Amino acid sequence: MFKKEEGFTEAYRKHGLEPHEVEGRKTFYLNVALIYFVCALFSFFYATLMLVHTFSFAAFVLSTIIGITFLFLSCRYHFWWFQLKSRRVKCTFREWFHYGLLCKEDESIG
Repeated sequence: MFKKEEGFTEAYRKHGLEPHEVEGRKTFYLNVALIYFVCALFSFFYATLMLVHTFSFAAFVLSTIIGITFLFLSCRYHFWWFQLKSRRVKCTFREWFHYGLLCKEDESIG
């Protein structure tokens, strides 16, 4: 009826990954998250620039939507990085927010 929760080691073995590949993906996810975050900042800056200097509300809305999309992608990749860093398969939003974004210390997270 209920599935047994798999551990981190079983999960990456099930997907055919080696430990060094997990470390490579961890680095990749963090780098991609940072790139998307920088793109989101540039997009929000451009949106503000369009609103202030050209008074183009349409360009402001479009740039803001693109910035929100970049921010969403940044959070997604950061969440995946956090799961690999903490060596947990199913992290909750609360765990990610407190220990991944706010950098609070927890003894149970690797």
